[in-house]
Amino acid sequence: MKNFYFSVILFLSILSGTFITNHYIQNNLNYYKDVFVSVVNTEKISETVIMSVSRAKETFFKQKNMLQLFVSKEHIKDIETDILLIENYLSEDQLMDCKEKSIEIISVINQIKEYMSKID
Repeated sequence: MKNFYFSVILFLSILSGTFITNHYIQNNLNYYKDVFVSVVNTEKISETVIMSVSRAKETFFKQKNMLQLFVSKEHIKDIETDILLIENYLSEDQLMDCKEKSIEIISVINQIKEYMSKID
């Protein structure tokens, strides 16, 4: 009977850990999506857009290793490359290129979210 209770507790802890990590990843993906939707909706490059992309980049690079545990490395690499390109385009004042890369990031994030919802 002791092993049964241990198994139930282990199962519940794994299940709760899965829900917590899923919620955490969904929140992070929503944050990145919000940042890049704001880039798509902007009419001209401003200091706030540059700062929000810079903060998103810093946050992404801090969380990149942890995200690789739950998201495919190809998606992480695509997002990383697009963020660096957006930052470069912002410094060169190329708004249309920023919007294109932002749309690519949003589509990658939507793919990740769709894949995660299929798993759930």
